[in-house]
Amino acid sequence: LLEVWLQPLQAFSVDQDPVEAIRDYLRVKLELSRDHPAESRLFCMEIMQGAPLLLGELQQPLHDLVENKVAVIQAWIDAGKLAPV
Repeated sequence: LLEVWLQPLQAFSVDQDPVEAIRDYLRVKLELSRDHPAESRLFCMEIMQGAPLLLGELQQPLHDLVENKVAVIQAWIDAGKLAPV
């Protein structure tokens, strides 16, 4: 479930247009939530409860993925493709 849920985030890259990349990410995430409501609810409840089952994943692999995507977003900002918020 975590792999499917994170796949859209993994697609972000510096060479993409940020508006298209973010739009596509949101579209896919909403489709996943619509098409897999039980899984979406399970993931949400896990996170809301402090991630007792996923804590190991969240501390390392997911943390590294998020840090990588922060760098992508910062590169878009530095290139003037996104406004700093």
